[in-house]
Amino acid sequence: MERKIEKRQIIIYLIVAFVPAWIVQVIASHFALQGISGRTTFQLMIAGSMYIPFLAVLTARIPLAGMGWMPHLKGKVRWIFFSLWVPALLALA
Repeated sequence: MERKIEKRQIIIYLIVAFVPAWIVQVIASHFALQGISGRTTFQLMIAGSMYIPFLAVLTARIPLAGMGWMPHLKGKVRWIFFSLWVPALLALA
């Protein structure tokens, strides 16, 4: 039996996901303008802000059961490797 998500949960999720993420990103942008030492802080804050939507799901008590996908890896390992490593290599270039 599927559990229905209520309107209240969606509102809580939207507020908890977007308001803190926006605030962290605005603060991080100030560090980006401060040179080399500020860039490291900027990168860490932006990386940390990527987890805010997950924390919002937990805060809103949205059920996680049934979410996600099952990958079909047979014959596609080469493309998965490509999609994982090429963006990182391009970022280093």
